[in-house]
Amino acid sequence: MFKSRLIKILVLVIILLFFVFLEYHLKINHEETLLPVPKLLSDMKEGAMITSKDYEIVYMPETLFNESTLANTCNGYYLKQSLPKETLLLSTMIQKEDEQRLKATERLITVKCSIVESNAWLAEPMDYVDLILVLPDEIITLEDVMIVYRFSETLDQQESFSYYTLKVDEKQAYLYYKNLKNCTNYISIKQKS
Repeated sequence: MFKSRLIKILVLVIILLFFVFLEYHLKINHEETLLPVPKLLSDMKEGAMITSKDYEIVYMPETLFNESTLANTCNGYYLKQSLPKETLLLSTMIQKEDEQRLKATERLITVKCSIVESNAWLAEPMDYVDLILVLPDEIITLEDVMIVYRFSETLDQQESFSYYTLKVDEKQAYLYYKNLKNCTNYISIKQKS
């Protein structure tokens, strides 16, 4: 009788230990990774610049988000759309510069450049470059223009061109269009900061 009780108690202790181990094992294997996500503290309008006072970091389970969609850094970024308070900021909702908006004095121009002759393949969107217009009797430089977009075209095996959309001021746009027919364009790449 004593042996039978001892065996029952021993079996119960083993079962109890098994469940404790199982619970511990499941907790370790199913512990969710939490990712930092910026959450707006107030309503914000489209085009507003985000500062550290506009959001707080909250931690959300990794299973709810694809890590590449999260806005890891948002200080100094601009909203692409108006958002209500407590919105979790994703990378698709913000942009580095307010590049979609032009100021009243800014214009967009698209230029064609030989990527071989001007080393233009090194230039990327958001880079500031000089656009050099070579005319038959003079050279005009449009300084510090920002590349907004770049696309390429291969005409044949020997000549490759890139087209660049550049953000310029009114005066630079006038100079470019005034000399468009007679000039060859080159992009001079500046040191990246």
